[in-house]
Amino acid sequence: MPIWYSYEPGGELRVVTARTSRKAQLLQHAGRFSVCVQTETLPYKYVSVEGPVVAIEPADLERDRRPLAHRYMGAQRGDRYISETRGEPGHVGNVLVRMLPERWLTVDYTKAP
Repeated sequence: MPIWYSYEPGGELRVVTARTSRKAQLLQHAGRFSVCVQTETLPYKYVSVEGPVVAIEPADLERDRRPLAHRYMGAQRGDRYISETRGEPGHVGNVLVRMLPERWLTVDYTKAP
Protein backbone atom coordinates (compact mmCIF):
# COMPACT_ATOMS: atom_id res chain seq x y z
CA MET A 1 0.00 0.00 0.00
CA PRO A 2 1.47 3.40 -0.90
CA ILE A 3 2.36 5.59 2.05
CA TRP A 4 3.99 8.98 2.50
CA TYR A 5 7.08 8.78 4.68
CA SER A 6 10.03 10.89 5.75
CA TYR A 7 13.52 9.84 6.76
CA GLU A 8 16.79 11.60 7.46
CA PRO A 9 19.97 9.44 7.53
CA GLY A 10 20.67 8.24 11.05
CA GLY A 11 17.21 9.22 12.26
CA GLU A 12 13.76 7.71 12.52
CA LEU A 13 11.41 6.77 9.71
CA ARG A 14 8.16 8.73 10.13
CA VAL A 15 4.69 8.10 8.69
CA VAL A 16 1.35 9.76 9.33
CA THR A 17 -1.93 7.83 9.32
CA ALA A 18 -5.44 8.13 10.68
CA ARG A 19 -5.61 7.29 14.38
CA THR A 20 -8.62 5.00 13.85
CA SER A 21 -7.29 3.29 10.70
CA ARG A 22 -6.63 -0.41 10.48
CA LYS A 23 -3.00 0.47 9.77
CA ALA A 24 -2.65 2.40 13.06
CA GLN A 25 -4.30 -0.44 14.99
CA LEU A 26 -1.96 -3.04 13.47
CA LEU A 27 1.13 -0.89 14.10
CA GLN A 28 0.10 -0.44 17.73
CA HIS A 29 -0.46 -4.17 18.13
CA ALA A 30 2.67 -5.39 16.31
CA GLY A 31 5.05 -2.78 17.67
CA ARG A 32 7.20 -2.90 14.52
CA PHE A 33 6.87 -2.59 10.76
CA SER A 34 8.73 -2.54 7.47
CA VAL A 35 8.66 -0.25 4.46
CA CYS A 36 9.91 -0.85 0.93
CA VAL A 37 10.71 2.12 -1.32
CA GLN A 38 11.57 1.74 -5.01
CA THR A 39 12.22 3.83 -8.05
CA GLU A 40 9.43 3.74 -10.62
CA THR A 41 11.65 3.53 -13.68
CA LEU A 42 13.91 0.82 -15.06
CA PRO A 43 16.41 -0.26 -13.99
CA TYR A 44 14.87 -0.51 -10.55
CA LYS A 45 16.50 0.36 -7.25
CA TYR A 46 14.87 -0.32 -3.92
CA VAL A 47 15.46 -0.31 -0.21
CA SER A 48 13.51 -2.03 2.51
CA VAL A 49 13.82 -1.13 6.16
CA GLU A 50 12.38 -2.77 9.27
CA GLY A 51 12.37 -1.85 12.93
CA PRO A 52 10.42 -1.18 16.10
CA VAL A 53 7.80 1.49 16.57
CA VAL A 54 9.31 3.94 19.07
CA ALA A 55 6.25 6.18 19.35
CA ILE A 56 2.72 6.70 18.12
CA GLU A 57 1.69 10.24 18.95
CA PRO A 58 -0.73 12.90 17.72
CA ALA A 59 0.40 14.27 14.35
CA ASP A 60 0.97 17.99 14.15
CA LEU A 61 -0.22 19.80 11.02
CA GLU A 62 2.85 22.01 10.64
CA ARG A 63 5.52 19.63 11.96
CA ASP A 64 4.26 16.42 10.32
CA ARG A 65 1.51 16.71 7.69
CA ARG A 66 2.52 19.86 5.79
CA PRO A 67 6.18 18.80 5.25
CA LEU A 68 4.99 15.46 3.84
CA ALA A 69 2.49 17.19 1.55
CA HIS A 70 5.25 19.51 0.33
CA ARG A 71 7.62 16.59 -0.26
CA TYR A 72 5.16 14.63 -2.37
CA MET A 73 3.18 17.41 -4.05
CA GLY A 74 5.38 20.51 -3.99
CA ALA A 75 4.75 23.57 -1.82
CA GLN A 76 1.81 25.09 -3.69
CA ARG A 77 -0.13 21.88 -4.33
CA GLY A 78 0.80 20.59 -0.86
CA ASP A 79 -0.61 23.70 0.81
CA ARG A 80 -3.80 23.37 -1.24
CA TYR A 81 -4.08 19.70 -0.25
CA ILE A 82 -3.67 20.61 3.44
CA SER A 83 -6.32 23.35 3.15
CA GLU A 84 -8.78 21.10 1.34
CA THR A 85 -8.41 18.15 3.71
CA ARG A 86 -8.32 20.07 6.99
CA GLY A 87 -11.24 18.94 9.09
CA GLU A 88 -12.08 15.90 6.94
CA PRO A 89 -12.71 12.71 8.95
CA GLY A 90 -9.71 10.88 7.47
CA HIS A 91 -7.35 13.69 8.47
CA VAL A 92 -8.66 14.66 11.90
CA GLY A 93 -6.94 12.77 14.68
CA ASN A 94 -3.97 11.65 12.58
CA VAL A 95 -1.06 10.06 14.37
CA LEU A 96 2.66 10.19 13.70
CA VAL A 97 4.28 6.75 13.81
CA ARG A 98 8.03 6.82 14.41
CA MET A 99 10.18 3.78 13.67
CA LEU A 100 13.84 3.25 14.49
CA PRO A 101 15.39 1.39 11.53
CA GLU A 102 17.22 -1.80 12.51
CA ARG A 103 17.52 -3.85 9.32
CA TRP A 104 18.17 -2.58 5.80
CA LEU A 105 18.19 -4.35 2.43
CA THR A 106 19.11 -2.50 -0.74
CA VAL A 107 19.15 -3.61 -4.37
CA ASP A 108 20.37 -1.49 -7.27
CA TYR A 109 19.82 -3.04 -10.69
CA THR A 110 21.59 -0.11 -12.38
CA LYS A 111 24.83 -1.80 -11.28
CA ALA A 112 23.98 -5.15 -12.88
CA PRO A 113 26.40 -6.42 -15.58
